[in-house]
Amino acid sequence: MRFFRLTMTTGLVIACMLCGVPALAQAPAPADLAAGRKLFVEALADEEHGRFADALAKYKRVLVIRDTPNVRYRIGSSLERMGKIVQALESFGAAVRVGTASGSAADAEVVRAAQERIDTLSAKVVHVTLRLPTPPPSGAEVRVDGEAVPPTKLVDLPLDPGSHAVSATAPGAAPFRTSVDLTEGARVEIPIVLPATADPIPPPPPPATSSPTAPHPYRTAGIVTAAAGGALLVGGVIVLALRSGTIGDLESACPNGACPASRRDELQSAHDRAQAAGPLGVALVATGVAAVATGFVLVLLGGSEKSARLVPVPIANGGLLTFGREL
Repeated sequence: MRFFRLTMTTGLVIACMLCGVPALAQAPAPADLAAGRKLFVEALADEEHGRFADALAKYKRVLVIRDTPNVRYRIGSSLERMGKIVQALESFGAAVRVGTASGSAADAEVVRAAQERIDTLSAKVVHVTLRLPTPPPSGAEVRVDGEAVPPTKLVDLPLDPGSHAVSATAPGAAPFRTSVDLTEGARVEIPIVLPATADPIPPPPPPATSSPTAPHPYRTAGIVTAAAGGALLVGGVIVLALRSGTIGDLESACPNGACPASRRDELQSAHDRAQAAGPLGVALVATGVAAVATGFVLVLLGGSEKSARLVPVPIANGGLLTFGREL
């Protein structure tokens, strides 16, 4: 009956809904007005045949062209048929405000009808209190059906009757989730529990990675000393080998110690060289052995943090002092 009574006035409403221009408002273009009238008629047909979602979408497009109490009323009617009571009340309330402000006699019927729907639907709304712990956790966020609830609405959140999902989160707290079934006109309090979680165990520190370090000075000196000692050792062996060859030549040239007079000067010079090469070769070999030993000790010291000290090292016909690792 209500829909029939309002439809009877549709012709008058369509004729004037897009004609009045509020003060200081820019009038829509004629083409937009014509499109708005066409959409409004189509939306009425959708609503009458139960296609409420289609009707709602078209009414909202008309609202962009011109905001009138009748368009607001029809949006509220579609929302009510879809079970969205809270949103329908908002649209009916807007219809009352817009129609009352216009002061038009044509809007008075719409205002009265919208107020009737407000009085009827207000009793169906469910009022929910979402009770956070005291004191509320810092950064707590509450959601109903996936939509964030402003803190001002937590003490009285109007909801449609039916099933709803409530969730809450807070830093350092376990998340809260629950589902509720709400009946028309009920007043419900939902306590929200956000238990603190245990402090997370910090991850173990990453394994220390050794960075390349410069060679220890002892190690470097040891390598150089050992290399030099090796060269001296090889040189000493060569000198002693040449001396041995020279002595062999002299023994061949002077059997039984009798040297030919014609080669006296040559053989004497060879004898002098062999005589001088002996001590030189021995010295080179001894020095080389000592240097190699010293270098080896320095290399060992380069891999240890223990201090070094002078230690005696025996060699042929004597000894020398070198660095040794402190035990």
